[in-house]
Amino acid sequence: MAITLQEFEFRVNQLGHLDFEDATPRLIGFLEWLEQDEKAGAVLARLRAIDLNPILKDCGWQTPPKAKSPDEVAAIALYMIDRSKEQKTELIQAGMAIGVRGASSSFQDWQDEINRRYLIPFFEYMAMKLSAEGFEESSQSKPRSVAMNTKDIFIVHGRDEAAKQTVARVVEQVGLNPIILHEQPNKGRTIIEKFEDHAEVAFAIVLLTPDDAGLCVADDEKNLRPRPRQNVVFEMGYFIGRIGRQHVFPLKKGELDIPSDYNGVGYTPMDEKGAWKIELLRELKEAGFEIDYSKVLG
Repeated sequence: MAITLQEFEFRVNQLGHLDFEDATPRLIGFLEWLEQDEKAGAVLARLRAIDLNPILKDCGWQTPPKAKSPDEVAAIALYMIDRSKEQKTELIQAGMAIGVRGASSSFQDWQDEINRRYLIPFFEYMAMKLSAEGFEESSQSKPRSVAMNTKDIFIVHGRDEAAKQTVARVVEQVGLNPIILHEQPNKGRTIIEKFEDHAEVAFAIVLLTPDDAGLCVADDEKNLRPRPRQNVVFEMGYFIGRIGRQHVFPLKKGELDIPSDYNGVGYTPMDEKGAWKIELLRELKEAGFEIDYSKVLG
């Protein structure tokens, strides 16, 4: 079996609010479904291979483990599901055993805390990993065009309207067509169907702006760091898997946390002097687009 983006998002959406009474069987079913896919199975195997003993040995009653990375957070989520399956218990019991506590004595509050701390980050982690490796093409999707699309440039963006419009105008100046998803007609499609229809491009610009804030679950709130929106990170991974890193241009505005899996890859700063424009045109030209520098640089 090969997982498609639509199937993955549908499955995760179904797990959006887990009730403590049926969380275990539903999550076991989700893992069994993932393990039928070779790529997803490999990601789960790597998570299970992480040695959690150093952080689990210090946890206890109302003292949850202090994970230091997204990998460890995801591994803890997987550990709890596996433990619940082996011991045939509710997930909240596995959570209690490692010190997770709810806002009250309500079992559902404990389950909600497990969801917030571990399960939602686990779903996001799996989405990022599978996007980076490339989801399978949906049977309902259009077949990929053999000829290169030399007109459309997809712009992935967050909440920074001014930055988005600045990038779009540069793309237009060199005679290309900027694809901004919310500006396209819906035509009765779901968001993911609309995204896939317009993602048939040979180049994507990913605008990383400090729109959200986040931190490791083990950190204090004073350590909140600006970061791009999660949909921006997800779509960046999608395009990396679909058209390759060399056809994805990450444009970073300001100081913000970036996905650790993409560390070491060059991010272009969106500087006020506009040097980023030269770098963008150079990358477009290298990707096979016909570019006239004078249209932008005068």
